[in-house]
Amino acid sequence: MQHIEKGLAQTNMQVIFSMDEVQVEGENLYWRMPDFEKGFETGILETSRENGVEFDSDELRAVVAKSAFMVGRPSTKTRALWDMMKPGYLMIRGVRIWMQPAFTGRSYSNSSLVEIYQGEKVCFQCHKPGYFKAACPTLQSKYDARMSNQPGPQTNMVSTT
Repeated sequence: MQHIEKGLAQTNMQVIFSMDEVQVEGENLYWRMPDFEKGFETGILETSRENGVEFDSDELRAVVAKSAFMVGRPSTKTRALWDMMKPGYLMIRGVRIWMQPAFTGRSYSNSSLVEIYQGEKVCFQCHKPGYFKAACPTLQSKYDARMSNQPGPQTNMVSTT
């Protein structure tokens, strides 16, 4: 876990928050996605502070693309942030607010927590360090065995005599 925390501290990470429904009933009214940033930003920030997580700004940036979401950059990347993000959501005013990391790479790219883990390559197939799944020798040997058992292209030889 210390390796992940150390790697997490070196990232350019942002946290994305979004609702799981297009329209959610709450407190005798309906929240729609355009109202999302107005109604839940304060709750997200307060809940984050209660969990020991602070953001660079007292506001989250609202983004509307195919769906609306809010983005914030954590000012400290500690175990508290990791623990808050583990479930993948926060309950704010009875509504599940999904959250996920974005731009987790050392450069601005979407990469997985595997890169955070000291930049070490780890195979998702055999879980061994040093390579990714595409270069997994276990998968390659299975592929080679499967291909050697397949019959080659068959041609119909027709005698002309």
